[in-house]
Amino acid sequence: MIFCSSCGKEMSADAVSCPSCGKPNDVNKGLSTRLKIGIFFFPVIFAWFTLRKGVSTSAKIISFVWMLIFLGAGGATQSDNPAKQSRSSSSSSSISSTSSAKPVEVQKVSATSLFREYEKNEISADNKYKGKYVEVSGRIDDIGKDFLDNMYITLKGSDFFGVQVFFNEDDSNVVANLSKNSNIKVVCEIEGLMGNVMCKDAVIVE
Repeated sequence: MIFCSSCGKEMSADAVSCPSCGKPNDVNKGLSTRLKIGIFFFPVIFAWFTLRKGVSTSAKIISFVWMLIFLGAGGATQSDNPAKQSRSSSSSSSISSTSSAKPVEVQKVSATSLFREYEKNEISADNKYKGKYVEVSGRIDDIGKDFLDNMYITLKGSDFFGVQVFFNEDDSNVVANLSKNSNIKVVCEIEGLMGNVMCKDAVIVE
């Protein structure tokens, strides 16, 4: 059963039109494809969206279950950042003189150059950077949190966009001491272009 988007009366999801007011039953038809795409990529937003009248109970259940799975998977990620691993190796070598771990080399690029490469040819830039850890340097243009409370900084790349760098929760004290317009270097995993060039699992390096 669903609710008519016009009069709010309960009606069958398979009904051609609302038996009370006669409005065609096009709510579920119009939402089905958008909900499938939205729930998969933006589970939190679309779980809230399914609370509106006219959305079937099954769609609500699916969206909220997927949201919980999505958030649970996000919270369970473990850092593979070579900069963090290099720090751990350095700490171990200071305790054991027999340790001689070699730092992992990563590509180095400025935030401006990285954004320009994506702006020029996203496919080429993805082939070069996406899924890889890269050392990105630049000037901090913004510091904040997204709607999921994830910490980020944005490095200036152009007049309107840049490189958005996300940090793990255990780096909150470090990010809290950063300042806008200061220069910084981070090693982070490139995720691709979504307005900004998106990066995750960032570690600040000297």
